[in-house]
Amino acid sequence: PKLQETDARLQQGMDAYREFEKVYAQLQKQKDEIQQHQSQLDKNLVIAKSLTASRSQQEMLRCANQVFQLAGNLQEGKPCPVCGSIHHPNPAKGQSEAIKESELEALVLQEEQARAAVNTQEGILRALRDELIRLEKEAQSRLEKAKAFGSREEIEGQRKTCTEALAQTKAMVQKNAAAQKRLEQLNG
Repeated sequence: PKLQETDARLQQGMDAYREFEKVYAQLQKQKDEIQQHQSQLDKNLVIAKSLTASRSQQEMLRCANQVFQLAGNLQEGKPCPVCGSIHHPNPAKGQSEAIKESELEALVLQEEQARAAVNTQEGILRALRDELIRLEKEAQSRLEKAKAFGSREEIEGQRKTCTEALAQTKAMVQKNAAAQKRLEQLNG
């Protein structure tokens, strides 16, 4: 019974190490998933920043072109529609062509979608990092529980010794039972 009790305790130690390894594998998987999502977030951020810069540039170009159009309609002696002056000594010069209104709207929509993708990735990453923290705590707890039984190598060595001792004890019990039976047959 003492050997069986020792074997059961050692089995609990091995089970504790297996549970730790299971959580540790989940932890590594979680880290890989976080890395993948971080990479996707980085890509989404680059796209969103690029679209924002393009939209800003196009809006400035559009504004400059509107000023140029107003300047193109100025006539000396006629009041300016903006300031009312009848003298126009330095009218605005033309800029490169801005994109059409529909193209600007499409660009704004793409930018909004890119920002939404960034926000989604950030939310996913927050949840994954929270889960990572939980898994790290659980892994630490399981490792401490497993180490309370001793090191894995010690447990494996003790278990091997215990298993051999149990096998020898069972063999002796069987031999003893057979001898007892034979003795009873001879006495009987």
